[in-house]
Amino acid sequence: MTKSPRKPKEPLLALLLSVWIMGLGQIYTGLVLRGLVIMVVPALLAIILLIYIFQPDTTINQFGMIAIAISFLSFVIWVYIDSYISAKRFNLRNHLERNITKSKRILLICGIIIAYLLPGPSLLMALYIRANFIQAFKIPSGAMRMALREGDRLMADKRQPLLSRLKRGDVIVFDYPKDPQRKFVKRLIAFGGESVEIIKGDVYINGRLVTEAEIKNNYYYNQGAFGESGRPVEVPPGYLYVLGDNSGASHDSRMWGFVPEDNVIGIAYKIYWPPERSGPLH
Repeated sequence: MTKSPRKPKEPLLALLLSVWIMGLGQIYTGLVLRGLVIMVVPALLAIILLIYIFQPDTTINQFGMIAIAISFLSFVIWVYIDSYISAKRFNLRNHLERNITKSKRILLICGIIIAYLLPGPSLLMALYIRANFIQAFKIPSGAMRMALREGDRLMADKRQPLLSRLKRGDVIVFDYPKDPQRKFVKRLIAFGGESVEIIKGDVYINGRLVTEAEIKNNYYYNQGAFGESGRPVEVPPGYLYVLGDNSGASHDSRMWGFVPEDNVIGIAYKIYWPPERSGPLH
């Protein structure tokens, strides 16, 4: 029998390649078209997720989220199994015998574990988006009711330039000035150089009543050293004045003062969980 010029494929190596980049294991075993199709699936899912993330009005109900998660997990498991089996089938089809040493087998198994634990391309992309574009936060208290409720999870836009895009009435996420390790979510009321005064529940900026609905529709109580009745407060340049919508239960600029502009992390723009509240934040 003439010896086949082809070299046997190692199933563990095929599995390792698929764990690192889905579809690469199939390409290694000669199933190029299948491998390319597999590579497209995560890309399509990423596009769907990016549309959901960046478009405030895009919503997915709870059953849709569960269905997507289960479908993708099942797909990933199938890809891993298929890459391993495809390598075996290649060897059988071409009458090839594997000759793998115990040390190499152990090395490949360790490689699979490491590849699974290390950040792959998709995770690296997610980390890049989190660092530069979008970050998720969870609401721990009712200080921003009714716009935000306890347990809501929101997305904050971190794209630069950030400060030049801030508008009065925006819900912002920032490092609490008294303890930068804590993240606060409040509504932006005034900018540096402006005068703020709370009169009978309404906010006045430079002596004029604020008419933006996001602020006007809330009742703000006169509380704290920076929210006293009959005492306008001057916001220093480079700082912001913020309030919680649920004024009676909010610990905000009225009590502790101003937020340095550099402390602002992002502009909250969308609730993504729970699904029944998913949608744009106002």
